[in-house]
Amino acid sequence: MIKSLVRTIATLMLVTLAVTARAQLPPVSVVEASIETAGSGVHFPSTLSGKLIVQGCPQCVDQALQLDAHTQFYLNGRSITFAQLSSAALGAADKSLTVHYRLKDKVVTRVDLTEFAS
Repeated sequence: MIKSLVRTIATLMLVTLAVTARAQLPPVSVVEASIETAGSGVHFPSTLSGKLIVQGCPQCVDQALQLDAHTQFYLNGRSITFAQLSSAALGAADKSLTVHYRLKDKVVTRVDLTEFAS
């Protein structure tokens, strides 16, 4: 009887500690979103200061997302230039392309194109 009482008290203490520790964590804040599409679902501007027009799916509304000097571009995980990605995306209509952007101002942080050779 005393053993079960000690176990119960110990369990209650652990639960109290766990709840207290959890309550002290800062709130979670989502700062970035992503759109997964294909190369054909993105229209690139002629310059890096323009807006990327992204369509996530055939039924989705187009989204205009701003590019800036800090936007990063990747092809198969390798860093490339804006011009290189624009060119690669033209020939990759059916390849996976992901656009990551900040929610607060809709500025694109990075664009990832996956186009592995077959």
